[in-house]
Amino acid sequence: MNKILYILLFISMQSVAECYVVGEFKGQSIRQNENFMFAADSMTDQKFMIDIDGKNSKVTPTDMNCTQIGRNTVVCVDSEPETSAIVTWSMYPDRKIAMYTKTINGYGNFSGGSLFKGQILGQCSK
Repeated sequence: MNKILYILLFISMQSVAECYVVGEFKGQSIRQNENFMFAADSMTDQKFMIDIDGKNSKVTPTDMNCTQIGRNTVVCVDSEPETSAIVTWSMYPDRKIAMYTKTINGYGNFSGGSLFKGQILGQCSK
């Protein structure tokens, strides 16, 4: 019975494609060059298109490999043998909130992480 529920959840998740324009992000970051201490950070001037479409999900602008992992969540990964970057985008359309997390490792002083809260500014025009 559980297998049937998982299959139905997977099918329903894959069949709903959404695309959001997000921006005005503010939050906290930690970096190796700052001894991994939390610091206020923002990326308010940047806007992104989060296209939530199963295995065809993508984030513009980025060249990371992305996939949908939940109803309104996309994970993007870029990894090499010595480096990795993992980004999660979670949309809350009923509140017009976008959440962004990022962890990076193997980039020396830039290694660390970020957590940002932004705004859903609208739907993408395709």
